Amino acid sequence: MPDSPKSLCDLVELWAAKNHIPLARAWKRVFAAIRDGKLDFGFPDEFKAEYGGRNPPQRYVNYIRETQCVNALFAIENGDAFPPWTQLWVQRMLVSEAAFDETFPEPQPAVVGGLHGLGSVRRGIEQDLGSQAGATVSTAGPTRPLTEKLADQFTAKYITEARASKRHPTMRALEAAARKAGYRGGREYLRAAYSRRLPASRGRPRKPPS
Repeated sequence: MPDSPKSLCDLVELWAAKNHIPLARAWKRVFAAIRDGKLDFGFPDEFKAEYGGRNPPQRYVNYIRETQCVNALFAIENGDAFPPWTQLWVQRMLVSEAAFDETFPEPQPAVVGGLHGLGSVRRGIEQDLGSQAGATVSTAGPTRPLTEKLADQFTAKYITEARASKRHPTMRALEAAARKAGYRGGREYLRAAYSRRLPASRGRPRKPPS
């Protein structure tokens, strides 16, 4: 890994926005590239115990490529209620910006009207980049209503992911994850699903199994 790797999520969102690619389609290409060994990755050193740090061991690299990426592609194909790019292992992944640009080069703009069209093409690109610089890119794209069924599926996957990362699930974090995933409404469904799966108990919360 380079000395200053970049967040994979940031690079994918910028690349998708600049090239007008739907986020799900963009992540499908990225997960496939990682699965096929075309894009190396690492994680912040602060998560070395969970993910192996900047240079994860080969066994974990294989696990990411052969299990996590395959599951992510399957989730995208099936329109999973929980977008795989919102999972913690994806949110924390780091890659080389140069390697990312080499793997996913931006298409060259077409020359309109020969040399006389270059000025208008350049102005269009500059305007497009300028408008994107001041915009906030949504992680999950357009919002959609959260139904009772989707809330139950979303809650189950959130709890599983939180426990896998040795973090204690909370209702506040669940609601934040749902907003980040692009859902609107359905708060009562989330609370009901959370209560069913994690009934209130006295005392300090137990640590998730290691």
